[in-house]
This record gives sequence, C-alpha cells and structure tokens, in this order.
Amino acid sequence: PGQHRLHTISLQADLLATADSQQLIHVRSLRDGKTLNTFPGGPWLRRLGLSPDSRQLASSGDDGLVRVWDIASGKPVWSGPVGDGSATQLTFSPDGKVLFCANNDTDLRQWSATNGELLRRWDQFPLTAFAAQFSRDGRRLVIGGADRKLTVLEAATGKTVKTIETGSELVAGIALSPTGD
Repeated sequence: PGQHRLHTISLQADLLATADSQQLIHVRSLRDGKTLNTFPGGPWLRRLGLSPDSRQLASSGDDGLVRVWDIASGKPVWSGPVGDGSATQLTFSPDGKVLFCANNDTDLRQWSATNGELLRRWDQFPLTAFAAQFSRDGRRLVIGGADRKLTVLEAATGKTVKTIETGSELVAGIALSPTGD
C-alpha cells in the first residue's frame, strides 16, 4: 500500500479516513484498526471530510472535483466542480446536510450533502480560504485564510456577521468551543 498523506477522524463513530499516494481512500475503525472500506478517491487527493453521522465522506483532489462517498458501500453519491484549482477546505455542517468547500481560486461553495445541489457560491473573498468551521448549532460559518482575517458568516444566507483581524500571516486552522461560546 502507498504512503498515507491525508487523514480525517470522526470521534462520534470512531472512524479514521486516510488517503494514500495510490489515490485510495481507506476508512478504518479507531477501536480495532480494521479497514471497513477502501475506494478510489481520484487524482492526487488533497482534502477529506467526514459527515457528523459518519455515513458520508467528502474528498477532493487535483482534478477540480469534490466527491461525496457513501462510507458503507464505498460508492460515490455525487460529484461537483470545486472551481479553478483544488479544494483547500471541506467541512460538513453539524446536521450533515450541507458541505462547505473553499478552493484555490477564492470561491466558496455550499452544496446539499445528499444530492450535490449547489446551494450557494461566494466570490467576495479576496484571498484563498484555508480553514472553515461551522458553529455547533450550524447557524454560523467561520472562515480564515490568506487575508489574515476570520470572517463569520450566517450559514443560511452567506451574510457577513463579523470580520476579525488576526494579525497573523494567514489562518491555517480554526477550532470552535464545543459549547458554542
């Protein structure tokens, strides 16, 4: 097997998803390490995301597509264009109904996680977004990236609620309090 380059963990279902250099996605149990499923992920995988219920996995690579997979069967549910470039972030809403994707061309997109319908596309971000996180209740989406800002959006409308200057070179990761504070 190839060297594993990416990983994502679902603690709710004790799952670990990894992508290897052979462009395969492996889903394993964290309890016993057994492989539950292996499926093709597409060329040069860059991002993975697990749905909160651990039934779906999102992947994206250099082919400019995001793919959503059914974990149990290993079959694709849907795929759609990321835009120009590759995905820099994939994250599901807390209820698992929405998939958020940021990419290298500064587009932000939200899809229905069940059928791939494009729900929203933003193009107002001046630089690439590298990090995104939904609030625990799913009402807010916090995005950070190369513009050295955190932007808080209403997830349902895309309206900017607040912008916070970080002063750092770029925002590479975001973690929100589990209590929602």
